[in-house]
Amino acid sequence: MKKILKIFVVCAVLFVIAQGLYATGAQEVKQPQATQIPEDLHDYPVVYWTTYTGANGAFIQTIIDEFNASQDKFEVTMQYNGNYMDQLAKLQVSDEESLPHLINGSTEQVGTYAYSDFVKWASDVAGNDNELLTSFYGNLKATWGDSVSGKWIGVPLGNSQSGIMVNMYIAKAAGVDPFSWKSLEDVWRDSYKIVNGGHAEFAIGTDHSSIYMNYALSIEGVPAVDNGNGGEALPTKALYTESPTYEATHKYLEIWQDLSKNKICYPLGSSWGNECLPAFASGQIAFLTGTIGGYGRVERAWATAHEADGMPIDVAFIPWLPVTSKGRATGLPASGNGFYLIEKNDPIGEQGAWEFLEFFLSPENQARWCLQTGYLPLNEACRNTTAYQDYVTNRFPYASYVLDAQHKSDTKSFYPVNMIDTEFKAAGLEALEKVAADPSYSIDKAIKEMTEQINEALELWHMSNT
Repeated sequence: MKKILKIFVVCAVLFVIAQGLYATGAQEVKQPQATQIPEDLHDYPVVYWTTYTGANGAFIQTIIDEFNASQDKFEVTMQYNGNYMDQLAKLQVSDEESLPHLINGSTEQVGTYAYSDFVKWASDVAGNDNELLTSFYGNLKATWGDSVSGKWIGVPLGNSQSGIMVNMYIAKAAGVDPFSWKSLEDVWRDSYKIVNGGHAEFAIGTDHSSIYMNYALSIEGVPAVDNGNGGEALPTKALYTESPTYEATHKYLEIWQDLSKNKICYPLGSSWGNECLPAFASGQIAFLTGTIGGYGRVERAWATAHEADGMPIDVAFIPWLPVTSKGRATGLPASGNGFYLIEKNDPIGEQGAWEFLEFFLSPENQARWCLQTGYLPLNEACRNTTAYQDYVTNRFPYASYVLDAQHKSDTKSFYPVNMIDTEFKAAGLEALEKVAADPSYSIDKAIKEMTEQINEALELWHMSNT
């Protein structure tokens, strides 16, 4: 049966904000009944669809092999299915028997999956008081969980932050202190200092995505969509043309239009991994947007670029910022990736998928994943492992800065909860491309067109699903 995105029963799934976290309402929560595993169960198949390739994909396969060797009840297999959008499209056209038990997906897709019939909520399998779930840091609960009932939609695979990698050799030479940045306006100012001072050919490189705009707006304290940025109820319209969201959105696009026009930023549209990353590692770029979960790739690119000179890496990571200094700037929204259990009427397979997640996210294995990727720990148990403490001391001392900033932040900032994230991202990306490619393109026009595209998609979703 073809899976079709549809709204959950509103009285059971109505999202509210409580202390900055999603909530499904103050309803009575039923604890799941434990799945009875037959004593003679052997190598029961558990299928995991992944978007990971390369070194990270190989690492996950290593963990899968170790899990399979550690017990004989379940046999996990991993299948690559392209990027997030490819995987979502495949879910939509797969019959129930062909569906996996587990996938990984981005934080931006939480709303899409929460309002679909694909996902078996993690807490409905593990229980709301599961020790692993209750151990996660607050910003992760803000994205993946529910502070009122304790229910969880999915499970974070890594604690990531969107932000800016900074080549500290270049920053120090230019007299730039990235730890003093309060807003993207400060980055804008210091980008000119880098290029005009001859310290790098380009100040900043960025992967071509609209997620950064929406994270910046959230930290600014202005919503991208109505109904509490989608947290209180299903969003019905985008707010980019309405004050105060309009002013912050206009300033964000103005910054990138200016940096692009004056060749201060690396050409927008360049591949992050194939172009921006090598340019950053070689010193052609001083700043690089990305997520902390990509720090492992930065390390590897740096080692390649400096194989001859042996220059040790000195790259700081500054969590993403509000657009202006007037912003609230108190939250660090979770970014990155996580696991979703898939509803396919297979309780034994669901239990196997959950046992694999607990194995993967044990403190020791989680620490190995952090060292592989650059992700931050999900909880204190991982942060306190010897392996992670050694990593911070010897490889990435700036990780402590980000973790400390996370602990000081509130949980009011999160990516807009929406059920049309494919269209949502595409409209924002198109607006950014238009103003960056053409210095004369009206920012007001770009904002209007973006808003209309998103509103049309929202209206169509509501017409099809309510």
